[in-house]
Amino acid sequence: MKKLTTIESLYIGRIAVLLVAMLSIGVYAGLAQSDQQILTLTVTLTDRYNPGFKICLPISEKAPVDVSWNSGVIKQSLFAELKPKTEKGYPVYITNKIYVSAGESSSVMRGPTLELEKPEVEETVMSSLFKDFRRRTVLLSALPCDSEKFVPAKSTSLSEGQQH
Repeated sequence: MKKLTTIESLYIGRIAVLLVAMLSIGVYAGLAQSDQQILTLTVTLTDRYNPGFKICLPISEKAPVDVSWNSGVIKQSLFAELKPKTEKGYPVYITNKIYVSAGESSSVMRGPTLELEKPEVEETVMSSLFKDFRRRTVLLSALPCDSEKFVPAKSTSLSEGQQH
């Protein structure tokens, strides 16, 4: 059996994520027939495992987002759950897990309250010695996902002196 190269593994992982996104269109159509408000959640990850990874999926209180993908030997998952709207906005619980080999290497859970159309950016220094920086941008929108939201973002590095 042929061993996949890193590039081939990345493409296969991204194709799997796109298939999940396409399947979610059916979920979006099904939710649209109910009285539940349908929003879209766009998550952009920029780190050494995800150089500009972006996904947009429909989300509602009754339909959380749960996606997994592989980048070579690295397996990752993203789970997001929308809570009922408050006067401050929409509480969203987001968990991003990274598995290296058989064990969990990293898990980040956040519970921001988001406003529609206002992205929240989180930057984390995992290791300055190994230049391991993570940036996650989360956008909750009342607009449907469009093809531009699936285009990988330009890879940026926090080590290049960016200030936010």
